[in-house]
Amino acid sequence: MDKKRIVYFDHLRVAAIVAVMVLHVSAQNWNEVDPISFQWNISNLYNGLVRWCVPVLLMISGSLFLKRDIPTKTLYSKYILRLAIAYLAWSAFYAVLVPLGRAVLTGDPLPSLKLMVTYTIAGDLHTWFLPMIIGIYMCIPLIRQIVASKTTTRYFLILSFLFAFVLPQMISMARDLLGDGASSILDASSSLLSDMNMDMVTGYSFYFVLGYVLDDMVLTKKQRTIIYCLGVAGVLSSVGLNAWVTWITQAPCSTYHRNSAVGVLLAAVCVHTWCKYRPHHNEKLNSWICKLSRYSFGAYLIHVFVMDTLERLGLDTLCAAPVITIPAISLLTAIGSFAISFVLNKIPVIRRWLV
Repeated sequence: MDKKRIVYFDHLRVAAIVAVMVLHVSAQNWNEVDPISFQWNISNLYNGLVRWCVPVLLMISGSLFLKRDIPTKTLYSKYILRLAIAYLAWSAFYAVLVPLGRAVLTGDPLPSLKLMVTYTIAGDLHTWFLPMIIGIYMCIPLIRQIVASKTTTRYFLILSFLFAFVLPQMISMARDLLGDGASSILDASSSLLSDMNMDMVTGYSFYFVLGYVLDDMVLTKKQRTIIYCLGVAGVLSSVGLNAWVTWITQAPCSTYHRNSAVGVLLAAVCVHTWCKYRPHHNEKLNSWICKLSRYSFGAYLIHVFVMDTLERLGLDTLCAAPVITIPAISLLTAIGSFAISFVLNKIPVIRRWLV
């Protein structure tokens, strides 16, 4: 294994990609079952346990990119171009090739040309991640100026934490707790936040910068213990708040599973910290994880196709008890996705541009 590779990044990346699959599988019948049933609550639990996945992927990227002085020209020609091509190709795969294949094999109706073009531009369930990360990559020369100063970095993270996480969640919780009784006050509060136009600090760049900071930071055992406790509390709060609001409204709630939820942030920092500080002495395991990490991008892009195929074969979260089917289908999805990615990586052009 390449000694220059950061081992815990490989472990984090593979875990996060598998967690994305668990997330999508657990949400498979989110709106189809009774929202106060045991089945829905199991889905809510699994969903809450893995919501750290996207923030962690961003944190890995932030640490890797902000520690290197990559020329803007290289940033566009090597990284952004590849992601843009991958986005268009995979969006077309899901919008055009998959419907064509189903029309031939099963007789499913074929979407109109207009719809296929629209879906190609809009992307699929999971391909949104690519244009989002492209946007962040475009801002790397600016973000690098922020992290050049520890004071500026700290200021950015504090502002972002307040305006992207704390204040919006306080308003959401107040709405759920007080209902219509304080709607006018809460509407005014939301409007005030909007008028402040703090978009510069309310995007996914927060996680990008946070990953850079956490990778550079040395934490004591006491600090790590506090982070682990907060991470568990974060997961419990996300799951509990969603269940509570769902019970009150009798409608599925996912507000507190958002990537901008405080509980999700705490869980992401917890997972990142645990993986960074746990020993990685098993060279054989590290070698396997390194290989899986190389196939993780392709696995991410193909996993929705694998999941949908399993569903068409009758394997969805409601074919048996969700407490069993969610991890089982997630495992099958992961195996199938990494296997397909392995094959695709053997094709030079596809490996270079698409996976």
